[in-house]
Amino acid sequence: MNFVKGLAGQGRTIICTIHQPGEEIFKMFDNLLLMSTQGRTVYFGEIGENAETALAHCKTLGYTMEDGRNSADFVLEFATATSKLEEDKNDDGMEIDEFDSDAGSVSGEEQEEDSVVEETEGEGEGEEREGEAKVKNSGEHHREEAEGKSGHTKEKRQNIDESKCEGDEKSPRTNGLPSVEEIVKAYRDSSSASQTFDEIIAPNFIPPDFKPPEVTVKNATPFYTQVAQNMQREMTSLFVRRKNELIFQLVRTLIFGIFLGTFFIVMRREQDGARSRESFIFFSVLFSGFIGFALIPVIFQERAVFYHEQQSGTYRPLSYAFSLIGTVMPLLVACTLIYAFPAYWPPNLDPRHTWTRFLFFILIYFWVSVAFVAIAQFLAAAMPAEGIAIMVNGIVFPFFTLFAGFIISRQDIRGWWIWAYWISIVHYAVEAISLEVVGGLTFYCKPEQFLQVPLGDGTTRGYCPITTSEQLFE
Repeated sequence: MNFVKGLAGQGRTIICTIHQPGEEIFKMFDNLLLMSTQGRTVYFGEIGENAETALAHCKTLGYTMEDGRNSADFVLEFATATSKLEEDKNDDGMEIDEFDSDAGSVSGEEQEEDSVVEETEGEGEGEEREGEAKVKNSGEHHREEAEGKSGHTKEKRQNIDESKCEGDEKSPRTNGLPSVEEIVKAYRDSSSASQTFDEIIAPNFIPPDFKPPEVTVKNATPFYTQVAQNMQREMTSLFVRRKNELIFQLVRTLIFGIFLGTFFIVMRREQDGARSRESFIFFSVLFSGFIGFALIPVIFQERAVFYHEQQSGTYRPLSYAFSLIGTVMPLLVACTLIYAFPAYWPPNLDPRHTWTRFLFFILIYFWVSVAFVAIAQFLAAAMPAEGIAIMVNGIVFPFFTLFAGFIISRQDIRGWWIWAYWISIVHYAVEAISLEVVGGLTFYCKPEQFLQVPLGDGTTRGYCPITTSEQLFE
């Protein structure tokens, strides 16, 4: 709110909605518009320092705030009290209608008794005088009873009329407090209302030479600011709110690196060692894509917020995409380093032990992780549901793996599927690590590993299938 108040101080128009503000926030406002539930203005003017101006107006009407009360709650109760006065006024009108209906029922009873009188008069001629006496006595009795009820009804009407007349000065249900009309009239006659009205109709309220600023861009902030703010929010979400998921990702990467490094420990330069190096590189690249699956639910959690903010013009979609990639970069770097150290050195992948080849292995592993994360984020943004995105990603990932040239060699892939080999991310990563890290190595065969090739003279000759790293990955 301090930031919003600073913007308002710069001449900007700020519209904000605050539900049940605290006293500290309430006192930051300069003006207060207080209305009853019927839409009648009971106060509109300055709040004053520590809300003294608004509270003083309430005090003149008999509403005094106790010491230690929240001024924001008090003015809300003041507006609620005026609303109750309006409801009570409506309730009084309903009671008057009820009394009118009671009067109508009395007149109905009189008509009933008249009919009884007529029926009694129509009985036998021999009992005429006796019947007339009975009818006369009965008629007088019912007439007196009806007059009593009517008098009681008139007395009720008179009491209501008297209370209604007294309500012009003081409502009978306000316990001595002013009525709604008096509260509204008191505000209209106050100096605050006059000052507010004068400011609105003042000729310099809107200067004649004033020109509203023209907005030429959709977003109020430049692109780099949007990326920076989005990245800051995503960093908080990743490293603070989802800290447990982050720790699990790092621990899982470390466990898999230790497992793979000890499983292929000390690979020799014979035929078995050559094929083990090929398997090690393939599974390392394969594991680098697993992290993309964990990011799909995160994107779906933020989609609703993104749609709302994008429609409001808060930032461009491209800045949000860059922030997603930029936020996950530190995580990918950490996972790459945690995996590479325990997985690269124990298997003796490069017997020459050069750091440049180790750094190249880290670089390829990192960028393959970035590629798979980008694919997962794209599917999360494009698919209508989280389950569908996970299933489609589960199809894309094995597709790249199957046509990487490891499970099925390039020579054995049919012609109508060869295009899949050339678009496979796994294929290019395996080939790059193989040529740069393992490239230049020579391999040998043990006596039992030689393949016996028959010659034309009936003899055989031993043949070593793999002698260079280039033959291994052809």
